Amino acid sequence: MKNFAFFVILLTFFACGNESAQNAQTVETPLAPPQTTTISGQVLNPRAQQLAIQVGANQYTSVIENGNFRFEFPMRAHDIVSLRQGRSQAFIYVKPGANIQVSFDAQKFPQHMSFSGDQSAENGYLTKKYDLDRIDQGYKTKDYQLEEVAYIEATKKRMDSKMAALEQHIQAKPLDQAFVDVVRADIKYEWAQDRLIYPRYHAFYARKENFETSEQYYDFLNGLEVDNGNLLASPLFRNFIGSYVDYKIVEENNGSETDFNDARSSQLKLDFIKNNFKSTLIRDNLGLNTLLSHMRFQGANYTPELIAAFKQMCQNTDYHQAVDNNFQPWARLVAGNDAPGFQYPDLSGAAHQLADYRGKYVYIDVWATWCGPCKKEIPHLEQLQEDYHQDARIAFISVSVDKNEDAWRKMVTDQNMQGIQLHAPNSGRELLQNYNISGIPRFLLIDPEGKIISAHAPRPSSPNLKTQIEELLQS
Repeated sequence: MKNFAFFVILLTFFACGNESAQNAQTVETPLAPPQTTTISGQVLNPRAQQLAIQVGANQYTSVIENGNFRFEFPMRAHDIVSLRQGRSQAFIYVKPGANIQVSFDAQKFPQHMSFSGDQSAENGYLTKKYDLDRIDQGYKTKDYQLEEVAYIEATKKRMDSKMAALEQHIQAKPLDQAFVDVVRADIKYEWAQDRLIYPRYHAFYARKENFETSEQYYDFLNGLEVDNGNLLASPLFRNFIGSYVDYKIVEENNGSETDFNDARSSQLKLDFIKNNFKSTLIRDNLGLNTLLSHMRFQGANYTPELIAAFKQMCQNTDYHQAVDNNFQPWARLVAGNDAPGFQYPDLSGAAHQLADYRGKYVYIDVWATWCGPCKKEIPHLEQLQEDYHQDARIAFISVSVDKNEDAWRKMVTDQNMQGIQLHAPNSGRELLQNYNISGIPRFLLIDPEGKIISAHAPRPSSPNLKTQIEELLQS
């Protein structure tokens, strides 16, 4: 397949490789009983009241008191966890039962962190490595413009250089062997990820919309070890496998990115996992992250059915609980439940309730004037409104969650925006909570009886939306 489009999911995934790699027998380290693990330390110039740490599917928080913080959490296997301050994050290598102390200046986070206690030498190395990786990211952007042969040479050279630097370091200052194995995997699968995303990124940066790779470009995937749960501690292995799963789904179904960027892609992934993996650790992790990603992008759409399928194939009951916890805020928003009501004013001050539109299908756009992706959808929404302006069976409502009501009024007036335009006070706090909205735009579809069809409906720019509307109106 020469021309490949795929979507990179921001959460971590794991998948299978070619047949020969799958058939290789790997002795995996089984999950041990959980051990209480501690990360504590000091923060200079704190910028927030608390920190968060992501350990697998679980997130823990710690309030910063007098510059001090402390996390205690259970761990079953060594891992690189994410310490977060706002949108910034640092990575820490942790073994079960470890006691790690870390200190940093919040103004410089995640750089210049210092460690003591367990795994301090490993984390000192890791911090420097990721500092260099951030610098390296700028060179990668330039490399995406290279032609195929030159790009392959550049990525191979970068990988070899990083491997050589690691070997040189451990010759002078030995590090824990398990940690070294994780770093080697990071370097190898960073290279694999860079190779896999090149076609899409080259098309963008080199402005070659119809770019095609050579027939042999994807041969580098042959022989890559992927069905091995011992690699899961490597974040860059997880990133690579996420992209690879999408690649395989598209390749095996002879489709494109848009063909599978919907709720049914999650079922395809679960089927793929079930049929292609021998590693229980990989299978369970991939299934978990498929569900977490599905809820992030699709909300309650088809989620109860996916959870049931996941629990049948996943042996890790901790992951069952993680999925249930993540689904909890979506449970009230499954199709067929009553849609949470609202009442907001239009430009004239007249109040509109959701209940006023009983007897109609209602498509709701939750947006704001400061939201770029929201504004990109407006022309598509206006075209839909034009297409159905004579059909009394459907109504289109736009609800602004702008804190600045004057900004909303000005944009709606200046651009002569059509449809039912409403403004939700208090930055739409009640609406966002009721529909579990953490990012906009979000689109809702309600039936004539006030029941939810989808609390995560397709965007106006998606051809799936008009297809769905037509099916509803013809039913």
